[in-house]
Amino acid sequence: MERILRLPSISGFLVIFALIFLMPRRCGSCYSCFTTPEDRADLCKFVSETLKLHYGFNPGLCQQFLQLRFQALNELEISYGQKRHISGLLRGVTQRIKNLKSDDFGAALEKEVDSVIAEVKDIVARNPPKKCKAPCGFQKEARMFKCNTCVEEDCDLPVDCPLVNINAKSGELAIINCKMPFKIPEDISVVWKFASKIRTRDISSFKDIHHGDDLYAAISPARVHHTGTYACVIKDVDEDIIGEGFYFLNVTKERYKYEKQMVDLFDLTVYSNITLEKVPEEPVTTKPKISRKVVITLSLGCGMMFLLVVLLLGLFCHCCCRPEKDESMV
Repeated sequence: MERILRLPSISGFLVIFALIFLMPRRCGSCYSCFTTPEDRADLCKFVSETLKLHYGFNPGLCQQFLQLRFQALNELEISYGQKRHISGLLRGVTQRIKNLKSDDFGAALEKEVDSVIAEVKDIVARNPPKKCKAPCGFQKEARMFKCNTCVEEDCDLPVDCPLVNINAKSGELAIINCKMPFKIPEDISVVWKFASKIRTRDISSFKDIHHGDDLYAAISPARVHHTGTYACVIKDVDEDIIGEGFYFLNVTKERYKYEKQMVDLFDLTVYSNITLEKVPEEPVTTKPKISRKVVITLSLGCGMMFLLVVLLLGLFCHCCCRPEKDESMV
């Protein structure tokens, strides 16, 4: 028994054709973004061969029909993680239409296209693009694909982040944490760089000091010569730089160490509950004091007495030692 192919009503195709002819010829579609001209030609060849006996449905009209139907997806913004999924879904439209088994192929064609459109919209609704997180970083998770332009758009943010100040005292542990405003992937490589004694974000001023995957740098103990700008350059598995962090470490020398210890001890005594034992005072004994005038008078008296004694002794010696005159010479 010969199979009879039933087509949709003439009025339905007339409406579609009218929309096709009124549609701008160079308007893009999301379907065109993810399929090749060969894919679309293969699909339309199959559709036109199926419908060629009716209403002049040729490959050119088929291309415009698909473009018109998939315009419902043109305003979608597809997240970076779902682009491959949606691409596979739209590229599979050709095979899905070829597998249609229906007496009313025209209606089945429209229904299948509408089903694909609904699936794409559902995926985008459940997995919306992530928002860009300022102020810096190459945020691939926030990258989106716009169907109306067939172009991927990244966050309009610089890769290098603002400089962060870190203060440390000499002898203490200084820790630098390479942070980014977005979630950092697991498979990364990190290059730490150092610019001694300067505050800068000019990457050409740095020299490499460590290669690995560490997001933390510890300096123990920190010394004054460690003062300078440290930079961490993060690359993902594709070797793309996804972020550059800059940290100015200022190490100060502790000049008043002992004074600080005394102040801490004083504060501990004043603000704590410690009570100091009072030492009993020894009784003070008073002795009679000699006036200064009396001392001077006594000193002068003693001096004069001593001088008088010396004079008397001298006079006595002089008298005793004088020779007697010979009487014969008188």
